[in-house]
Amino acid sequence: MLIAEQGVPNYFGPQRFGRDQGNLVRADALFRGNAEAETSDRRRQRVDRHQLGLWLSAARAQLFNEVLALRVARGDWRRALSGERLQLRGSHSHFLAETIDDTVRERVASGDVQPTGPLFGAGALPTAGEVADLEAGVANQFSRWIAGLAAADLRQERRPLGLTPERLAIETPAPDQVLLHFALPAGSYATALLRELAYWRE
Repeated sequence: MLIAEQGVPNYFGPQRFGRDQGNLVRADALFRGNAEAETSDRRRQRVDRHQLGLWLSAARAQLFNEVLALRVARGDWRRALSGERLQLRGSHSHFLAETIDDTVRERVASGDVQPTGPLFGAGALPTAGEVADLEAGVANQFSRWIAGLAAADLRQERRPLGLTPERLAIETPAPDQVLLHFALPAGSYATALLRELAYWRE
């Protein structure tokens, strides 16, 4: 199956954003408060720490999804571009690939390394060239959110753009039943896989 070989876009699932995207609504309100010169410390005193973490995580997830959706629309989410941060399989370590040669392409194709997207925070983007321009373009559209994440002392992190399920198998025990078997890496969402499987079966 093509999905088992090439994977699917590693979107954050809708559950990350809360009912009716309430976590995003509250994150935006928090960031607007920061923009209106209300200090982040004061805001934090009014908000439960756990809830604050959910709102900030939701905002970062939405920004990641924005970058990934752009890469999917461009058709290059599985390809390494100039200035890419490539993550080693089975590791959180990543490195900058300023130029893309045949060796890099082969490593990406084999799954040894994979392109990543941003989990925005304080500081400069760790990407360069074409990728940095693309990610900065998304960041500029959400400048208030970027400033709010930086004010919350979150650091720049990376997340793989692709999700490759392990041991994927599909059974149809009855005409109106589908049984799925798969395993996913930590931090990924089954909803991202199910969405692509639904499209694949149509």
